[in-house]
Amino acid sequence: MADRSPEDIVAQRARRAERRQKQREANVSRAEKMHQARIDPDQNTRCHSDEISGRIYIGCSGWYYWHWKGKFYPPDTPSNQWFQIYQANFQTVELNAPFYSWPTIAAVKTWLRQAKQSFVYTIRVCELITHVKRFQDTADWQI
Repeated sequence: MADRSPEDIVAQRARRAERRQKQREANVSRAEKMHQARIDPDQNTRCHSDEISGRIYIGCSGWYYWHWKGKFYPPDTPSNQWFQIYQANFQTVELNAPFYSWPTIAAVKTWLRQAKQSFVYTIRVCELITHVKRFQDTADWQI
């Protein structure tokens, strides 16, 4: 691949930012339509939320974000109580940390201990499997 000029890199980043902004704007409209379909039983929708309950979980990619304090988490709430608040609002969370660093047994035990039984963790596969080894000779590491 040929070296790109700084101008090309700047232009590519600008195009990417423009695409992302269009996606964000479209998301607002899509979210409004999805909400309306969920609350309006007279709409001719393919399925309603009560039909998919237990099969589709909505959550975030993590819960421990400082910038959520005062917005999602009450300003005076200590960070060791954030997961309890998160869990009261969502049924699942994606754990990103295992992608970058294989979790310890202690970390997994903590996840299990802190979550109510119906809570679902989605754990990203370690990059060692997907990006470094590209699934070669990793069968023993996969569940």
